[in-house]
Amino acid sequence: MTAERPAPSGPHTPINDGIILGTREVLRHAHQRNLPEEQLLRALQLDEPTFVRIRTTLLTMLREAPHP
Repeated sequence: MTAERPAPSGPHTPINDGIILGTREVLRHAHQRNLPEEQLLRALQLDEPTFVRIRTTLLTMLREAPHP
């Protein structure tokens, strides 16, 4: 199960950051309730330039994805 979803009490790993950030951006894109920016930044262990770079990439992918 930890291969699919990291355990909440487990050690922090880069996959946690990816899951949290990716899930948040998909929810935002779909206009669904999501984690506020301040809480998101506290939950991640990324420096600001890395966060901005990854988030920009995710947003570009979401904008370019075909809509059903």
